[in-house]
Amino acid sequence: MLPVLSKTTHAQLAEIDRAIELVQRANGLMEQGAFSEAVVLFDQILESFPDLPEVNLAAAKAYFRLGERRKAMIGCINELVNDPQNGRALNFLYEMHLARLVRGIRLEFNRKIPPKRWPSISLVMIVKNEEAHLERCLDSVKDMVSEMIIVDTGSTDRTVEIARAYGAKVYHFDWCDDFAAARNESLKHATGEWLLMMDADNWLEPEDKNQLLWAAASGKADVYLCKQLDWNTETTYRGSPQARLFRNLPGLYYQSALHENILPSARQLGLTIALTEIKIQHIKFILDATKLRQKRERNLNVLRKALEKAPDNLEYQVLVGTALDELEQHEEAFATLEPILLNLPDHYVPDIHLRQAYVIVANAYIRKLEFAKLDHLLRQMVADFPDSVSVWVGAGSMYLNGLGRPEVALEFFGHAERLPCEEEDLENLGTKDLAALLLRLRARAALYAGQVDRARELLVHGWKSGRRFSAGWREKMQALLADGKYHEVLNLLSPVPLDPDALKLAGQAAMGTQQWGDAAAYLAMAAVLSAPDQVSWKDLAICEFKSGSPACCLRACQLGLEVHPDHPDLLAQAGAAAWQLKDVGEAFRWFVHAVVVHPQDTLAQKNLEKAASEIGMTSTEAVRKQALIWTRDREYRLAYLAWEQVVACNPMDQQAVQLHTMLRSLA
Repeated sequence: MLPVLSKTTHAQLAEIDRAIELVQRANGLMEQGAFSEAVVLFDQILESFPDLPEVNLAAAKAYFRLGERRKAMIGCINELVNDPQNGRALNFLYEMHLARLVRGIRLEFNRKIPPKRWPSISLVMIVKNEEAHLERCLDSVKDMVSEMIIVDTGSTDRTVEIARAYGAKVYHFDWCDDFAAARNESLKHATGEWLLMMDADNWLEPEDKNQLLWAAASGKADVYLCKQLDWNTETTYRGSPQARLFRNLPGLYYQSALHENILPSARQLGLTIALTEIKIQHIKFILDATKLRQKRERNLNVLRKALEKAPDNLEYQVLVGTALDELEQHEEAFATLEPILLNLPDHYVPDIHLRQAYVIVANAYIRKLEFAKLDHLLRQMVADFPDSVSVWVGAGSMYLNGLGRPEVALEFFGHAERLPCEEEDLENLGTKDLAALLLRLRARAALYAGQVDRARELLVHGWKSGRRFSAGWREKMQALLADGKYHEVLNLLSPVPLDPDALKLAGQAAMGTQQWGDAAAYLAMAAVLSAPDQVSWKDLAICEFKSGSPACCLRACQLGLEVHPDHPDLLAQAGAAAWQLKDVGEAFRWFVHAVVVHPQDTLAQKNLEKAASEIGMTSTEAVRKQALIWTRDREYRLAYLAWEQVVACNPMDQQAVQLHTMLRSLA
């Protein structure tokens, strides 16, 4: 299957023939083992025909054979963007991803037959001024560990006294702005076969304690990852899996001065790493703005000192970039992170901090309207996290809202739906109902991709039944909206049924509370279920614009203008959206359209005058330029009206007079 070209010229046909010839040559080189030469040819082909089926996958295989795994994984993503059903590309992607994890396994334990001997476990901790929490931590583990190793980094309260009361061996360590160094000090004094790492604000529930004992006794892995369950005063959520139980082995040590991690050394040793369902409880304190900033400034200071000692350490560089962003130094964060992501080596194992770096740089590209760079970055991000639901959804959302490519977003959301969802994904996405979120996103993407039937099918088959209403409910909701009782309307409608009127009312109520994203979602679903001439395209476009998606705003305007070709508000909004996207030609198309069909509309005149002045033109010059474009493109009605205005402003413009006269009958 070849790319479909409208009005294919002889030159284009020759290019296609040339591409086919290059593909055949590249495949021949692959068979001969000449992978470097094959890659050169594949890249040459993809520069002209990036959508050519199977070529991205073939290039991925060539890059993999050359040891360039990240490029190979990006190639698989490129193939999946072009052909979402390509199972070969998907399987190859996951094979490479699993190989990168280094003998990682997901593990549960059979606890029916007790071991002949329980292995010894040393508790290893670093503490400072933890008198408020330390007792609960030590109480929860005292009957499962053979010794307690506690390294104190300068407590001035009763921390040391409490630790010794539990029989702990306490060692003092002069703080040096390096968490890994302090952790490694605790490992140095431990004598147990296994090491259990805890913080003072952690504790174990009995069931999880038993599972840890069985994990050590099973001997199925060398390092066990546990899921930290974070508690605050309002809610609980799971953080990323952390290495908490591991063998006491030479060469196994913590790295990184901040966010210290033992996994890099475990991977270097080729150890087996197991992901478990064991939970570590954790009190997560909500700091006020001042203390939070102080903590972030401390972290940045620690990282900068570490980076001075190891200036080539990519992990430190990533952490510095994310720390700068947390301190709202966005441009400096972008300048730090962008070159790292553009040149990321294959040996760098993706983690939560790298994912954060991707999001920071992607958001910067959206702000800077650097869409080609954003496209490449999103594909690389998904290639690095192919098993993460939240990454697929996040990338899809950026394709939809930032790049204005709903067809790609639709397929990314589809891939997310087929993956197992972790609680961490729900936390990252800020939702408790992934199915409902994906349904709204997929329906909206399908609408803007022009696949209304698919969007309607998704909603009809996937929507959970909403609230049932008694007679007169529409009138009641409209009266409440008129009184400005928007929150009451949303409460009464929730859960919103799959009814276009209910969705429109929910959208209007969300607009009243300035929840622009929710409003856009409701109105988009209402549009899917309604006849096109019954849709409030203007409201939908406004909500998309105010929610930060000028690309979706422009698409909503275009859909509305298919029904109401000269609608003044839609023309004005389309021009504003295109202008924000820095698509000057598209913006003038809509601004001039509004002026020539509504010559008495003062807002349309002001929009055109302002836009024209910003690029050093008069409004008449802008109308004349657009008139030439419409004449060339055979849009005779608009061209005639545009020339009419040019002639009215400048009767001596002979070309304008001639074209205006010529187009009179055609218009």
